[in-house]
Amino acid sequence: MNLRKSLKLWRQAKEIIPGGTQLLSKRPEMFLPNQWPSYYSKATGIEVWDLDGNKFIDMS
Repeated sequence: MNLRKSLKLWRQAKEIIPGGTQLLSKRPEMFLPNQWPSYYSKATGIEVWDLDGNKFIDMS
């Protein structure tokens, strides 16, 4: 799975935002680092897409 764009943005965000996101409970290291996106480009129902176009099913 290609996560190049997602990981690049996360690394940049971590330089200026503690943890790379503003949500403590949603930080990538709390779940599956390098396997679950930190940022989404779109979402429909239970489906979410990351910045690289990968589709995920959100079962939370």
